[in-house]
Amino acid sequence: MLKKVAMALLIGASCLTFQINPVAAEDFEDLKNPHSGFFYIITKPVDVNIKQQMERAYNLIMEGKDYDMAVAVLDEVIKLDPENSEAYMLRGLARTELKEYDKADKNYESAIKIEPNNPTFYYYRAMSRLYQGYDKKINSQTVNIGADNQYIWVYQYDRLALQHFKKAVELAPYYVDAIVGLGDCYCSIAEKNNNNADKRRYVYRTAIGEYNKILVLFPNHQIVLTKKADAQQAMGNIGN
Repeated sequence: MLKKVAMALLIGASCLTFQINPVAAEDFEDLKNPHSGFFYIITKPVDVNIKQQMERAYNLIMEGKDYDMAVAVLDEVIKLDPENSEAYMLRGLARTELKEYDKADKNYESAIKIEPNNPTFYYYRAMSRLYQGYDKKINSQTVNIGADNQYIWVYQYDRLALQHFKKAVELAPYYVDAIVGLGDCYCSIAEKNNNNADKRRYVYRTAIGEYNKILVLFPNHQIVLTKKADAQQAMGNIGN
């Protein structure tokens, strides 16, 4: 899911990583109190390397090993560094992989509050809502698609995804993943509007227009070529 598209983004300026430093053997007697004969209570703070723990959480998510463990690691990071926007972002990724979409969205929202001009945060928030919306049809409303006053029914999560993909592209006009995400979102909207053939065709054309923006730059991008072909086929099948 999101981990497959995350590799090209994060890591960068603040790099991700953290690991609890082991307690030296000679200090252990000062740190433990017996508890049930098997467990001990740490009685003084343990140094935490936030950078190493961020990398640890990132690797857990990207390798699909243990999303719950990643959340636990990031809980500790955020406790120590509550302004760490990338930690909220990563915890949102882990929550999305766990299909805890509303919790994920709160994390993306926190990341955006700290760093409101980071397009990556809007992109992943949009992706999470898009996944949430694939199987849900909740609170539909009419919104304007495109620039020529084409109004169509859009369900809540698709609308939120569309809004955040557009914001990501506004902040970074050549954000390839976000432009592809817009195309995917339009396809999701078209698939769910099965009562109006003309409007469905219009939305599929809008999706194809987004894919074409990428194909202008990368003519042989196989993933985008496949998405465009699928949208063209779906559009051709309307009314058949």
